[in-house]
Amino acid sequence: MIINYSSTYFLTSSTNGQCASVKQDGMEIALTGYSNSGKSTLINCLTHNKKLSRFSKYPGRTNMINFFTVNSYLRLVDLPGYGYSTVYTNKKNNYNLIFNYIQTRSCLKGILLLIDIRRLLRVEDIKLLQYLQIKYINIMILLTKCDKLNFSFQKKQMNIIKQQMVIFGKKIPIVLFSSLKNIGVLYVLKIIDIWFNKYI
Repeated sequence: MIINYSSTYFLTSSTNGQCASVKQDGMEIALTGYSNSGKSTLINCLTHNKKLSRFSKYPGRTNMINFFTVNSYLRLVDLPGYGYSTVYTNKKNNYNLIFNYIQTRSCLKGILLLIDIRRLLRVEDIKLLQYLQIKYINIMILLTKCDKLNFSFQKKQMNIIKQQMVIFGKKIPIVLFSSLKNIGVLYVLKIIDIWFNKYI
């Protein structure tokens, strides 16, 4: 099946990780990462709709799980950012919300973990990756904002994160990504397509 992302629309938001109002049919692919890593921007890029997913310049402002329907079989899920937050109460709540979602949504088949290429893996990223391994969920890592670095520094950062990932013992796709320069977009779509055809 050819996935038409341009028809994607906002479905609903939830402040509860179980998201009982959203049926667990089809499959979900969730976007997660530190606050301001580019999750909302990625959704807007994939769907060719700059206004679909709102984003803020203030880290940690998003404290809900946002669902977007791509088609009757696929949903993109924008999880709240973790780590640093300008809203103190959001920091712990967001992380708990993410884990609750992962624990309870059996239709979750893939995670896009967004990491600012300038910062690489941090403590909360590692905790999340360790848990995802236990859950046997497909993972892809996107090194976002790569346009802010020159090619040699991109390569250096990529090598560092590959070394960091050795501890997880399995090969996880890692892709340089920039919505501004349209870098890595086709590769992300290809991986999602592989996951989609695996389960649907």
